[in-house]
Amino acid sequence: MEWYIYAFGAAIFASGAAIVQKKTLNKEHALEFSALLATINFLFTFILLPSTNFNIGMKKYLLIYLGSWLGAVAFLYV
Repeated sequence: MEWYIYAFGAAIFASGAAIVQKKTLNKEHALEFSALLATINFLFTFILLPSTNFNIGMKKYLLIYLGSWLGAVAFLYV
């Protein structure tokens, strides 16, 4: 498959998730929502952990770290 199909799919899912988050935060407390979302993310990550390959370069680890840091700050602003 071409990369732009994956990018388009990711954009669709990300926009859908943002809409659901906004609607949920109108009714739910932000801290409870953040805790539940982090727990669900951890469970998905924990399930996929055994099939993960950690043989990547240091530059890629730095990119992943910076991306996750920026994502965490962005989530705080949301």
